Amino acid sequence: MKRNYLDFKRCIATFLILFITISGINTVLVFADNSDYLVPLNETADYVYKSTPNPNIGYMGGEWAIIGLARSDFNVSDGYFDTYIENLKKVIDERQGVLDSRKNTEYSRVILGLSAVGADAQNINGYDLTKPLLDFDKTISQGINGAIWAKIALGCRAFKNNSSEISAVCKKYGDYILENQLSDGGWAFGGADNSDVDLTAMALCALASDRNDTKTNAACDKALDFLSSMQTESGGFYGWGGENDESCAQVIIALCAMNVPLDSHEFVKNGKTTLDGLLTFYKNGEFVHNSSGDGESRMSTEQSLCALAALYRMYNNKTALYDMSDVNTDEPDDSESVGLPLKNSDVRVRPRKSKVKFDDVDGIDGADKLGELAAREIINGTGGGLFEPYANITRAEFAAIMVKGLGLPLGGKAGFDDVSEGEWFYDYIATAYKYGIIKGISEIEFNPNGNLTKEESAVMIARGAALCGLNTDYDNVAARNILAAFPDYIKAADWSRQAFAFCYDKKILSDDEPEIQPKKLSQRIEIAIMLYNMLSEARLLD
Repeated sequence: MKRNYLDFKRCIATFLILFITISGINTVLVFADNSDYLVPLNETADYVYKSTPNPNIGYMGGEWAIIGLARSDFNVSDGYFDTYIENLKKVIDERQGVLDSRKNTEYSRVILGLSAVGADAQNINGYDLTKPLLDFDKTISQGINGAIWAKIALGCRAFKNNSSEISAVCKKYGDYILENQLSDGGWAFGGADNSDVDLTAMALCALASDRNDTKTNAACDKALDFLSSMQTESGGFYGWGGENDESCAQVIIALCAMNVPLDSHEFVKNGKTTLDGLLTFYKNGEFVHNSSGDGESRMSTEQSLCALAALYRMYNNKTALYDMSDVNTDEPDDSESVGLPLKNSDVRVRPRKSKVKFDDVDGIDGADKLGELAAREIINGTGGGLFEPYANITRAEFAAIMVKGLGLPLGGKAGFDDVSEGEWFYDYIATAYKYGIIKGISEIEFNPNGNLTKEESAVMIARGAALCGLNTDYDNVAARNILAAFPDYIKAADWSRQAFAFCYDKKILSDDEPEIQPKKLSQRIEIAIMLYNMLSEARLLD
């Protein structure tokens, strides 16, 4: 039987509107009723916003953060969403419009992120990101997951180009989803016999717009019955080996897409709602994956923000989380902004002055990046038209390069017994020390002429990146997950692992090499490449 889940109480809920005031936290607009989610929503949005100063393409610190912040109407700074768009444009250009050669879900997630902030996913530097999803066969090669997210993405707003093709392929995706519903009412990843809670919830989001169809409506009712049967006494859900945060989040998003109040009797167990289940994983703006604290908390937090945003939208009579027909789709201002919103105000772009050519770098990897830095007088040669790319670099030379690369004003006191006024490097070391880029090998020694190791260079690059507004804060779990691909990462000092994780995650260091080699002495060309990649990531190369 067809459900009508929006009860009379919800329809006539008080129109009193309030702003939650939490010290230091921006707020979203909400009704006074159904308020259990409000404090977690605002605290989580604030946490995600502050921990994502430079949103970029990705499963974490990317589209889910953007969607959660945008769809909760959280008050972000001017230009914040533009930063995400510009970062994405850069990636699109670098990859020549190909986000992933195998996984079309990459396109689906990015389309949703762009649509949430009013950008046109059909024209990102001339690339139409919806086109890959028109390839039905390739998309379903990822199984039911590919079809679900393609339908959600293509159905999130009205796209101008290829509208008839989009409509036709969305119908094919919908039929494919219905055909793959299991007898228990849910959906599963390819080959699995038992339905998966998360995937079933996602399928409901994909089918939500088609509930006027009798067959689809019956399938949705059956899926809701399955989810109800899987709810635990805590109000939560099992998935991926145990009761977890993300499963609760996905179910909440699905229930909101279906207009099912969380206190409907079908979704109350032992007096607990799905929101109660979700909040068991919550503390001070963050959500953990499970009760033991295992797993990636950043992903849990961003997924939970999306769930709370979905609740906010349902209780305020707004369109569903993935129904972005309400978003103004005017093209954002394409004028380039210099640098990131949260960069230190003293960080400046070094202007390009003249082309510089070194006689000993032709044909080597990174020669183009070196040339760009040299043209800005950030890095110099060694004389006689040479650069000596494979020579080791000293700690003083690196301090000078970092200060010049960030355009920092010279000043400060070095504070080291082995760094004397009058030496060429004094002002650079003093400045780098003032801004927290460098530290000594002891409280009184800097060792300016000592060679720089790879782990030392990674740490100093990360400190400079933080000044540029990049998020360099990786917890131990995230750092370990990133560095696990390198068998020798355990040889890196504890104080360097977070920096290494940042550098590899942001492609400042290439992961083409099989080992990190943390104790290896840094070469001049390696430093040039790292600095260029960091400045590029920070949008300081106009």
